[in-house]
Amino acid sequence: MREVELKFELTPAAARALLRSRDFRGARERTLRAIYFDTPDHRLAAAGMALRVRDEDGHWIQNLKAGRSGEAGLHARDEREWPRPDATIDRTALRGTPAAKALRGHGTLAPVFEVRMQRAAVDLDLGGGNRVEVALDRGDVRRGRKRAPVCELEIESVAGDPLAVFEAAERFVERVRLRASPTSKAQRGYALARARASAPMKALRVQLAADASIDAAARRIVSAALAQMHGNEAHATHPNGHEYLHQFRVGLRRLRSAMRVFEDTFPAATARLARRDGRWLSRLTGDARDWDVFVMKMMPAVLEGMPAARRRALANAAKAQRTAARERLREALESPRYTRFVLRFARWIADVPPDEERGLRGMAAMVLDRQHRKSIRAARDLASLAPAPRHRVRVRLKRLRYGCESLASLFAHDGAGYLATLERLQDDLGDAADARTAMARVKALDWPVGVRREALARLRGMEEESLRDIDTHAAALHDAPPFWNA
Repeated sequence: MREVELKFELTPAAARALLRSRDFRGARERTLRAIYFDTPDHRLAAAGMALRVRDEDGHWIQNLKAGRSGEAGLHARDEREWPRPDATIDRTALRGTPAAKALRGHGTLAPVFEVRMQRAAVDLDLGGGNRVEVALDRGDVRRGRKRAPVCELEIESVAGDPLAVFEAAERFVERVRLRASPTSKAQRGYALARARASAPMKALRVQLAADASIDAAARRIVSAALAQMHGNEAHATHPNGHEYLHQFRVGLRRLRSAMRVFEDTFPAATARLARRDGRWLSRLTGDARDWDVFVMKMMPAVLEGMPAARRRALANAAKAQRTAARERLREALESPRYTRFVLRFARWIADVPPDEERGLRGMAAMVLDRQHRKSIRAARDLASLAPAPRHRVRVRLKRLRYGCESLASLFAHDGAGYLATLERLQDDLGDAADARTAMARVKALDWPVGVRREALARLRGMEEESLRDIDTHAAALHDAPPFWNA
């Protein structure tokens, strides 16, 4: 059976408000307990599977879920179940399942972690034969003495159109603050078992089959971008979350780039709203990121040589602006607008068209060729361009790079040499942009006139230094053979 559900994180206060709402009157209350099993080296988890036994009113059920999911809070996995007399695993029941292959030659299955929840569930009739179950889970995932608290809302299709879960989600998004969650309870449990420190999530390498459809490729690339955003979202606004914010912003740019490459696969209304909210998010993340770069990279050079007391006072003014930008971004990421932005992509990912268009490699080569030609044409006499047109060149090069990285697996050559040449030019433009943005930040700060004047002079010198070799690097990109035509 194919399981399709939406999962949201919420605060305990929001959960209590939901329980008091009209929709949860007469909710079915029960205690859930599940024990997850795997090999010592977690072979099932590595293969994207979760094997558990769960207690349902005194009856044990063995359950296997297979298939990776979680993009934009959408969880769609293959699920199989078998009754059990106790909390043990029957390996014979796994014959003919994906788990049998993963476990071949590995004899030991043992408990890895346990999940205990209080669930309140209601059924909603949405009309037209569509029914969903809405479940509020509060509890924790535990391994030994370690605990990971869970407070989440799940919306699962029971009958009718599986995409009706999105209609149900709209009923709750405005009432309480919900954050689409890519993390399952199983993933939380394995995180406890591995005891790894959190780290910023970089872009996932997308592997595309040459005979894949254009629609399938678009969904894989968009899913990878969303995964990068989700992997950094929780820490992006923390005081020390500058690298998480950077990687979240990279994921957002990759998402917007994919929308341009595959614009014909998106419904017009979805694309229009996603582009609008993408610009909104880009402005907010850009402002927060620019203050990060200024405070951490540019300001030490700008204030170098000043007395320590004065340097601290000037730095504190900039750090206050940085904190304010992070707070604006935090509000945005917790808003219904951001949740809807994510859910639009989740619905599009789930709604795979029946007639899939082929010809992916030809389309990819055409797109990259067009982006390459436009970038080369725009980069002529780059050192002499004013800041605004130079910034537009930088944006073009970013789109070209994201397109290359997303589509490179379709071609015989991986494009490493081409990308290295492109990256050198991007580094030049990035350093120049950092200096130029820092000038705007200095002008916005309430620093003494003399300090501002000296800071701007230093930043102009840094900008000029970054542009010293830029025409040489632009010429190298012009001469680099496009790997998609090799």
